Amino acid sequence: MSYGGASPIIDYGVINFVRNRREAKADFLRVGHTVPVHHLLRFLTKQWKLPDPGIIVQVTGSAQGFDLPPNLVTPITEGIVEAASVAEAWIITGGFDAGVMSLVGSAVARWKHKCDNTPLLGVGSWRGVQNKEMLENACGNRVSYHSAGKNTSRAAGLEPNHTQFLLVDNGQEGDKTFGAELTVLENLQKELRNQYAAPTVLLVIQGGPGTLDTMLRAQRQGIVTVVAADSGQFASAMANYMRTNEVDPDWKKQTRSFEEIKSINEEWSAKDEREGT
Repeated sequence: MSYGGASPIIDYGVINFVRNRREAKADFLRVGHTVPVHHLLRFLTKQWKLPDPGIIVQVTGSAQGFDLPPNLVTPITEGIVEAASVAEAWIITGGFDAGVMSLVGSAVARWKHKCDNTPLLGVGSWRGVQNKEMLENACGNRVSYHSAGKNTSRAAGLEPNHTQFLLVDNGQEGDKTFGAELTVLENLQKELRNQYAAPTVLLVIQGGPGTLDTMLRAQRQGIVTVVAADSGQFASAMANYMRTNEVDPDWKKQTRSFEEIKSINEEWSAKDEREGT
């Protein structure tokens, strides 16, 4: 398979994580950024045999500079696991071994007995994967993988507790490496909602400008968003703005995005009042 060929699937296989304290493996799928969503969903349900989802729990937040207050770690992670275990959820993160994505991976591994059948799907950029060459030409087979060491702003290792990885290749490098995976994820979420009536709930923990963009895109789709208000960084700034209408000085350049998010929520509230819900 080759990028830009007739097939929407570039490559797939099973990752064997080496240099890990315990045996870990995960399915992976590499696709082009224009992959038709029906091809994608067929692979996830027929090839990977993922269960029908009751809800999609998407978690976003800081990758770098992640320092969650200790008193929030347990309630947040236990909340994710409990929600997933009772709602037949798919949990989705960016899939990298960094920040909030590592937090979710470790939590699912720790409470595996509660969510043993819950898919933990990493949807990320193929070209943002450290040592991605180790995954090339898998052709459905098992490949050994380890990260290159310290993460950077442009590349990171894959988090070994995820059960599947959907890696989107847009053929771009540098500043354009990331972003196409969000569009593919949005299309997948819409299809899951249409076929399974599975809504998405977005959980925001800390985060920077990229997290703001993810939340804004989700709000425009009508996705319910839960913000961990006391977690810090973007999440706290957003929560404070919703309460006080004041934008944190560090976020003044993003004022229009803050205003749009609040406007969308006010429209939802007004609609709920009209409909008596």
